[in-house]
Amino acid sequence: MQKFKKFIPVGLMFAPVLASAASLESVVGNIQALVNLILPLLISVALIVFIVGVIKYITAGADEEKRKEARNTIIYGVIGLFAIVSVWGLVAMLQSSFGINETTITPPQFNF
Repeated sequence: MQKFKKFIPVGLMFAPVLASAASLESVVGNIQALVNLILPLLISVALIVFIVGVIKYITAGADEEKRKEARNTIIYGVIGLFAIVSVWGLVAMLQSSFGINETTITPPQFNF
């Protein structure tokens, strides 16, 4: 029970968004707006972790311990990217399966 007490304030942070929702579509729309806001940030973080791992691997030289640590960092970055993109695709698939087409989750776009 102690582990879940940390997550209660995070859940309460989203309570006004969900409480003001009048219907299921508006709840989905609010969650979708949150996902569209956070998704590019999460992908960026996972990509940075991957790039840092590659740089560590290249600069490790002959030190096998540093190379092993860098390899693990690369693997964590790839797993993170895969998980984020997979969840995004799963949500889009479920959305089309249940016919919630008024609001769509758009792929993240970076404007340079």
